[in-house]
Amino acid sequence: MLPDSTNSTLSPCAAIRGTMALGLFLSMLTATRAQDWQSSNWDLVRSSSGSKYRSAPIRNLVRAPNGNLLGTRPAGSTIELWQSASDGKDWSRMPNIAVNSNVEFGDSTLFALPGGELLAAYRERHSTLGWSVRVSRSVDGGAHWNFAGTIHDWNQEFVGAPHFLQLSNGDLQVYYDSEVLAPGGNQYI
Repeated sequence: MLPDSTNSTLSPCAAIRGTMALGLFLSMLTATRAQDWQSSNWDLVRSSSGSKYRSAPIRNLVRAPNGNLLGTRPAGSTIELWQSASDGKDWSRMPNIAVNSNVEFGDSTLFALPGGELLAAYRERHSTLGWSVRVSRSVDGGAHWNFAGTIHDWNQEFVGAPHFLQLSNGDLQVYYDSEVLAPGGNQYI
């Protein structure tokens, strides 16, 4: 039995009806919030020049040690690094994370370590070797990048879309899509 505001008790059925009503209210509230999120209430952040469209990264953003936003954009045989000192209003190119005319890059993602180092994970596609997932590292805020290692070496089945996760104990994991164990389009992480 649940007490009400007059110190009397509610029957179990009334408590269930109240719980159902609360659940219905919460689901309507969630649906309303979803509609608001999908509505046209978004403000377009224009660049300082007033231009509606501008070059910018297309994958996840991280905050660099200097406070700038950083983001990546795969561009064929290059992974571009972009930065914004204006919280996303304006973007400028930085040195590339990786360049290799023998592969096509994709699915690039960044991770900022607490000590200021930056990691970039990405997919490579080679015409005969297949797919791989690699990581590069910067110790100077993205000004210079070095190859740091291979997460998954060449394979004819798709691997890609890496994602970093830092555990509560500080360990860093990299998750990625893999069709190696599930040929034909099923993806496992």
